[in-house]
Amino acid sequence: MVKYYSPEQGPEEFDEIDMEMDDESVERNNGKAPLPYRLAVWGAVVVLFFAVGYWGTNIVLSLVDRDNIPGQENVATSPGEAGDVMSNPEAGVAAEGARQARFGVYVPSENSLQERQVTLTPGIMEDDIKDVLTHLFDTMKKEGVIDRQVKLLHVFRNGEVLYIDVNDPFIDALGAVSTARAQLIMTAIVKTVASNFSPVTRIRIIVNGKESEMKKPVDLTASWKLPSE
Repeated sequence: MVKYYSPEQGPEEFDEIDMEMDDESVERNNGKAPLPYRLAVWGAVVVLFFAVGYWGTNIVLSLVDRDNIPGQENVATSPGEAGDVMSNPEAGVAAEGARQARFGVYVPSENSLQERQVTLTPGIMEDDIKDVLTHLFDTMKKEGVIDRQVKLLHVFRNGEVLYIDVNDPFIDALGAVSTARAQLIMTAIVKTVASNFSPVTRIRIIVNGKESEMKKPVDLTASWKLPSE
């Protein structure tokens, strides 16, 4: 409360005048704009900076495109180009760091094994093993070594032991040949795996996810390894 004397009154008589000053008056007296105005100005400045940056980036990209800087060939750079590649199998897409690897596949002949080569893009070991063994099985089917109904279901590794899951026709195929022939088929599988995929040295055949009970003409209740191991 501030007390002021009226010009017509003496010191003994005065009016009491209440002066209530709101926040806006205080800020005005201090020389500052009201807070809402300051926030609006700062927001406008931020928007202006973003607009200038976006405009400048468009100019730079336009200059780069005008200079016809070459891009990498056979690489899809947009969803539209990817769709064109998918619709045109002959259009190749370059995979960064892609490389090919050759694996030796051992196919039973009369009384020996013949080495063949298969080229694949390597990845996870279990996937590579399954791809190589699938190629071996397909080759043996074509050459009449095993029945065409034989299927390789799964493979999984535990240390140096590889478990190969097959279907029932595989067991029937082994049971339909002599002991020597069955041993040659098993040797082809073991050599194909052990020669390409270290540290695997042994294989174990399971049938439909269960341990095999076959003991003749070859014993599938135990793991197999090459004689030199």
